[in-house]
Amino acid sequence: MRLSLVAVLAGLLGCALPTAVDGGGGALVDGAVIDAGVAFDGGAFDGGAVAAHPPLAAGAAAQHDVFATGRVCADCHSASASSTANRDERGEPVDLHEWWSASAMANAARDPLFRAALASELARAPAAADAISSVCLSCHSPMAKRALERANGLPATLANTIYAATPVGSLARDGVSCAVCHQMQPTGLGTEASYSAGFVIDTSRRMYGPYAAPFANPMVGRTSFTPTQGLHVQDSSMCGSCHVLVTEAVTPAGAATGHRMGEQLTYLEWRRSDFSTEGGGATPTSCQDCHMPDRQADGQPLLTRLAHRPEGGDFPQVAARGPFSRHGFAGANTLLPKLLRQGRATLNPDASDAALTAAEQRSRELLRRQTATVTASGLARVGDRVSLTVRVASRVGHKLPSGYPSRRAFLEVVVRDGAGALVSQSGMVDAAGRLVDERGRPLPEELAGGPTHPHRTRVTSADGPVVWESVMSDGHGGASFALLGAEGYLKDNRLLPRGHRDDTVGPLSTGPVGVADPDFVAGGDSVEVSLPAPPGAGRVEVRLRYQTFHPRYLDEQLLRPSPEASALGAMLTTGVLSPELIDEVTVPFD
Repeated sequence: MRLSLVAVLAGLLGCALPTAVDGGGGALVDGAVIDAGVAFDGGAFDGGAVAAHPPLAAGAAAQHDVFATGRVCADCHSASASSTANRDERGEPVDLHEWWSASAMANAARDPLFRAALASELARAPAAADAISSVCLSCHSPMAKRALERANGLPATLANTIYAATPVGSLARDGVSCAVCHQMQPTGLGTEASYSAGFVIDTSRRMYGPYAAPFANPMVGRTSFTPTQGLHVQDSSMCGSCHVLVTEAVTPAGAATGHRMGEQLTYLEWRRSDFSTEGGGATPTSCQDCHMPDRQADGQPLLTRLAHRPEGGDFPQVAARGPFSRHGFAGANTLLPKLLRQGRATLNPDASDAALTAAEQRSRELLRRQTATVTASGLARVGDRVSLTVRVASRVGHKLPSGYPSRRAFLEVVVRDGAGALVSQSGMVDAAGRLVDERGRPLPEELAGGPTHPHRTRVTSADGPVVWESVMSDGHGGASFALLGAEGYLKDNRLLPRGHRDDTVGPLSTGPVGVADPDFVAGGDSVEVSLPAPPGAGRVEVRLRYQTFHPRYLDEQLLRPSPEASALGAMLTTGVLSPELIDEVTVPFD
């Protein structure tokens, strides 16, 4: 079943949506429908009232300025049937280009969520359009942004980058490509000057990698790039140049308010945790260790040949080297690969459907195996209710969730009787991914213009789920869902990493906001649960779930019609915003 954008997000077309679902699975209330019919801006969204979204041009092998698209690199840095390059210890492909092409890095510019959100930001403050585009494209289309600056100083816009039929357009659509990260200089990395895409790329055409004395002749002859050892490519500080982003708020008229906000501070969250490799970390683990793993199944370093001849076959001079980092960049985003497959006719990703499905699964496995654990203790009957303490322990080296403020984790708690029938619940969702009450209706906090989920320490009904998220502030006591309209955080109760320590004030602070809870500590949070129970035996099911984009955020952010919003709406099918499972535990009772 395909749903329009607004039907998925808030029922804005006035149509009924399916019943609430049990974690994306069984029905919560048989036969129930969601009360839709919400309107905005005086009327329903008319997807036909805006121009059609043009299909993005397919990827191309292109070199321009000091940059190249990934297809240029793929001639040698890929798996081939006639070569042993880019294969693991079992002979299975760990294809540099294919894995990258299916990642959020490669698709940073094709990402329909990014471009719809950017179009909304531009529509909110058109007078500041050039500045807004420049900020966003600095990390989502960095090659094009830098090439324009170097050529004539033109500001990067959607029109002259992602939608342009030019060499710069080819660079733009390649997102965060090989020629960005591997040409990044060590200069200033890890300092405030490098944040918000302040990294340095020079004109020497050196491509940095971790290995000494690389065999350079084929790359120099074919591309004029020179492979060079640069150990900084293994440092988290390189990731920090885009994964610390400070934004400056502007009014709808385009005037700066003077307020700066840390839109995402993932690198600083990591640096202030036990995972830091920059000194003081009790369990030092780099960004690359988790998101570009270089181990075999038995924990030994992965070794492989890095490249093969363009026409096929191994270079005799290239031996297996390692540790070899897989370039899948798996994170928690299982949504983007789905949208890229669903919207292939419009988005034209380089990656095949098989590669995108594999990338989605890698992210799902990361969520399940390395993200957090859920435990339950102290179960007891108190009258006609069952009570217990739920502990969520984070395993990641940054906040959970981290990054862009559309992401959230929440607790799903279900009480069933001995036959498995539902008795009570909290934290269940409908087909659009919205948290619902006992009758399957979206909670007020899930709808545009509604209140914000507060930080909760107890679960006593479906009306009060526990949600870990960041909510931006408009500077006047309300929530902001426009990034460039935000002046700070109204709420930030995202789970802190182990060992988190921060005495910073201002936009680079990584401390919580709006949390007064002694159980909310570095490494996790505890929640008291008390829900109605059956008279006899039963069980309590507890699940920690995650959403990359929660429906309320999309609803609020994308109310302004645009070709990008219409295109995104066509890709949002039933269940696409269903939350992912991180961990679960079931506790029986008599």
